[in-house]
Amino acid sequence: MWAYCLGALGITGFLLVASRRPRAGWSINISAQVAWFAYGITTRQYGFLITSAVFAFAYIRLLRATTQAAAPRPDPTAQRTPNSPSKTPAR
Repeated sequence: MWAYCLGALGITGFLLVASRRPRAGWSINISAQVAWFAYGITTRQYGFLITSAVFAFAYIRLLRATTQAAAPRPDPTAQRTPNSPSKTPAR
């Protein structure tokens, strides 16, 4: 029963990534890997420990990349407004 629930959780995460909600999707997939790790310990199927650790590492990297890509970046070509601070020192 565990395997079906955890499989459904992982599929849900991927569906969220595909539906343009990557932060939620990768976060769900990371939590699913924690559960797969517990499953591996509980059932003494130690191969799950290695694979869940590798997948969690990959999902964490993807979550970080998604978060950094979504952060607003200043436009270096934007015109300065009269009230904006200048980068040149005051004289």
